[in-house]
Amino acid sequence: MTTGSAYAKVDGLEMYYELHGPDSGRRPLVLLHGGVLTIGLSFGAVLPALAATRRVVAPELQATGTPPTSGGR
Repeated sequence: MTTGSAYAKVDGLEMYYELHGPDSGRRPLVLLHGGVLTIGLSFGAVLPALAATRRVVAPELQATGTPPTSGGR
């Protein structure tokens, strides 16, 4: 149930992140995963419930999950 995803430039790195759930006007919930797991592996089972009523922002840590785009965004 990904609402959107993109890459953000952070200190010269391209960081992948996903947005889930509606923009309800409430503060977004930011999920940070650890270790070598990805967003989906860490939070896949609970993301639908967490994103049911609020926006969830989930950045992917470097060297895990989704690689940067080629050609440099």
